[in-house]
Amino acid sequence: MPVPAQAPPQGIAPVIVQAPQIVGPAMPAVPAALAQIPNLLPSDFFPDKFDGKGGTSPASHIHSLTDYFQAQGIVGDQERLRRFRTSLKGKAREWYQNRNFAVYADLCRTFIEHFSGFHSRDSSAQKFRKLKYEHPEDMESYLSRLRVLADTLGYNNELIKDQFIQGLPDEVRNYVSILSPPNMEGCVDIAQRVLDSKGYSSSSSVSFAVDYNTPESSKIEGRLDDISEQLKQVCL
Repeated sequence: MPVPAQAPPQGIAPVIVQAPQIVGPAMPAVPAALAQIPNLLPSDFFPDKFDGKGGTSPASHIHSLTDYFQAQGIVGDQERLRRFRTSLKGKAREWYQNRNFAVYADLCRTFIEHFSGFHSRDSSAQKFRKLKYEHPEDMESYLSRLRVLADTLGYNNELIKDQFIQGLPDEVRNYVSILSPPNMEGCVDIAQRVLDSKGYSSSSSVSFAVDYNTPESSKIEGRLDDISEQLKQVCL
């Protein structure tokens, strides 16, 4: 039978013993945005893979990964490095495989420095392919703009000549293509003569009988004179 509790002697205060509280490790605060996202998967918010070809700048890729890490609550360098590797493909993945990083910030800096050059080259190549003659500049100015980009890309004179012709106004390009000058100087000369022809109109139609199958530079001068005369006649 249980023994009934006895009251303490008169004049002595009762002693109250409290059980110790067990305190576990503090849990990190959950961001408000994450608290509203149920069942977040590791792949949620993961950016498109970076291949180093120039479609996405390296800095933009880092920013996208930063947003992903924040959404997933990833803060440790080792986990960030592991996830970063899975965000790469192609040449970018090969580049990463040959390097060892212990600090995520070092990886970001090296990554941006390395791939910014590839991105800049791709942008320059796109500008080169889209560059066109702009009125009222002369042909030498147009060629100079092409050469500036070509020098940064390491393009040769043949590529410069091709883009020079492609970027000409349609009517001018037709004459240059017909005469097929053997060098860059001939292209510039023909294009400038057509532009300088008095009263030249884009709606004019010129037909002339010239031997187009002889592109040698020795015969270009006479054919240019024929073109100039017929342009004048048409535009009178």
